[in-house]
Amino acid sequence: MPVKTIQQMRQGTLLFVLVLLLGLHPVASYLYLPALPLLKVQLGISDAEAQMTLSILVISFGFGQIIWGPVADRLGRRWVLLFGLGMLLLASLFVTFTSELGVLLVGRVFQGLGIAAAGVCARAIVRDCFQPVDGIRILSLSFSWLGLISLTGPLLGASLIYVGGFRAALGTLIVCSALALVFIAIRLPETAPAPATMETDDTDDADDAEHAEKASIADILKQCMHQFRQILQHPLFLSYAALTAFSYSGHYFFLSLSPFVFTDLYGLDALDLGYLFSLSSLVHLAGTFACRKWLAEHGIRTTLKIAGLITLIGGIAIVMLNQMGWQSIWAILLPQSLFLFAHAIHQSCGQSAVSAPFSKLAATASSLCGFLITAVAIVLGEILKATLPAGREGMVEGIGICALLTTAVAWTWVQRYGDVTRQVDA
Repeated sequence: MPVKTIQQMRQGTLLFVLVLLLGLHPVASYLYLPALPLLKVQLGISDAEAQMTLSILVISFGFGQIIWGPVADRLGRRWVLLFGLGMLLLASLFVTFTSELGVLLVGRVFQGLGIAAAGVCARAIVRDCFQPVDGIRILSLSFSWLGLISLTGPLLGASLIYVGGFRAALGTLIVCSALALVFIAIRLPETAPAPATMETDDTDDADDAEHAEKASIADILKQCMHQFRQILQHPLFLSYAALTAFSYSGHYFFLSLSPFVFTDLYGLDALDLGYLFSLSSLVHLAGTFACRKWLAEHGIRTTLKIAGLITLIGGIAIVMLNQMGWQSIWAILLPQSLFLFAHAIHQSCGQSAVSAPFSKLAATASSLCGFLITAVAIVLGEILKATLPAGREGMVEGIGICALLTTAVAWTWVQRYGDVTRQVDA
C-alpha cells in the first residue's frame, strides 16, 4: 500500500530510497568501465570514441541537473523522479541492444538526464527531511552503502562480460532503473515542504488564457534565473561547490583515462580492471566511515582540513613517484587511494552542505552544484588532456593538479565560510 506522508516512512526506508536513487550513477559508471576496452573492439571504434561514451553520460548528467532542480522545487520530487526514471529505463534498453555508435551516444545522453533527475531529487530529499549537519551524516551513510555497490559493481560487470559479453553488463541498468521506478511509484510520498504549482486566473477568453500562460512561463524562467543568482552569491555554496568540483575532477580524470592506461601499459583485462576498481571502491567506502567519525569528533571544517591534507599527500606522492621513475602500477594505485579516501569525505560533506542555507530551494541548489561539478570536471579535464603529456604521465600530473586545487579550497574558503551550523535560509 502506498505511503501517504513522509512522516510514515521509517529512516531505513528513506535510506533505501537514497541508496537506490544515488546508486544509479555508480551502476552506470562502474559496471561500464570494465566493458570499455571490449566495447571498443566489438563496435570497431577508437579509444577517443569509447571514452566519449563515458564523457557524454557525465556531460548530460551535469546539464540535466540544472534543468531538474528548479522543476523539482516547483512541482515536487515525486513526479520528476517518475519521469526521469522512465526516461532512464527506455534509454537503457536502446543502449544495451544497439550496435550503432550514434544510437549508443544518444542513449547515453538520455541515461545521463534520467540519472540526473534521480541524483537531484535524492539530495533534495535529504535537505527536505534533515537539518544540515544531520543531512551530511545521512548522505555519508548513503555513500557507505553506495560504496558496497561500487565495490561489487566492477567485479559484477567483468563477470557479466565474460558470461554474456559487454551487453550483459550494460543491461544491468535496465533492471536497476525498473526497480527504482516501481519502488518510487509505490512507496515514496512527496517530501518537498511546499511544492509550487503554476496558477493562472480563470477566463473565458482563449486569447487571454494563452497570454497568461506565456506570461507565467516567462515569470518562471525569470524566477529561476533570480534563484540561480541568489544561490551563486552565497559564499557557503561557492565554497562547498568548488571543493566538490575540484575533488571530483581528479576522480573523473582517473576514471576516464585509467582503463586505457592500465590495459595498454600493464596488459590488464576486463576482470583485472574489475578487481582494480573494486579496490578503489573499498577505499572510498572507508572514507565515508572516517567522515562520520571525524564529523562527530571535530566538526565539518576540521574534518575537511584533515581530508585536504590527505588529498595533498596523495597528489604530491603520485607525481613524485612518477618523476622518480617508479613504473609499478602500485605507484599509481596507492597515492590515488589516498586521493579517493579524501574524495569520499569531500563528496559527503560538500554535496549536502551546498543546500544548507536553502531549504525551500534545496533541489535548485543541489542541481546547480551538480552542474558546476560536472562542468568543472569536463572543462578542466579537457584542458589538462590538451596541455599535459598523453598516457600515464598526463594522468598522474592531472591528478596532482586537482589535488592542489582541492586542498587550497579546503584550507581557505571552507574554513572561512563553511560553518553549516549557523546557516539560515537565504
